[in-house]
Amino acid sequence: KLDEVSFDGLFNISANASGVTYEDGLGEFMGYDPKTTTVKIRLKPNKKWHSSWNVAMEKEKVTITDKAAIEFTVKDLRFTLDRIKSLGSISPDYILVSQAVPDFNFSGPDENGEITFQFLKDREWGESDIKEILSFKIIPEDSQMDAPVYNNGTGPYMYAGENEKDNKIF
Repeated sequence: KLDEVSFDGLFNISANASGVTYEDGLGEFMGYDPKTTTVKIRLKPNKKWHSSWNVAMEKEKVTITDKAAIEFTVKDLRFTLDRIKSLGSISPDYILVSQAVPDFNFSGPDENGEITFQFLKDREWGESDIKEILSFKIIPEDSQMDAPVYNNGTGPYMYAGENEKDNKIF
């Protein structure tokens, strides 16, 4: 799916010879406390939105140049969780998140850039479970809440435009 490479979650799904795995995306897993069922995630600094670049396409040539950096912030994460919550069961992420973090909230960040999620106390949460739940794709806080399509991500590939043959992703 295109959103898997255009957008990052706190964690991103990947595959290797052993099966499905989750890699750091916009966050880094810092730990889980089974007594309090709290999850600590450090937000990665200096992660830029694709809108931090100008993209020009002429025929088959694509030119990408820097413009003012727009970095991922905790506000983007909060907006995304609010959006998932407002969409309810229409969002495929709603089911996963609501079964672990029913208030769709977190605290922080602290001075180390760490945020804390309070997971439900109804079970033991493994690291891979936590990463799967927090792998929803994050969109910028200035996005339209009900837009049908989003193109501004932080992932390794970005939409560069269309020509008469196809769409271009770089």
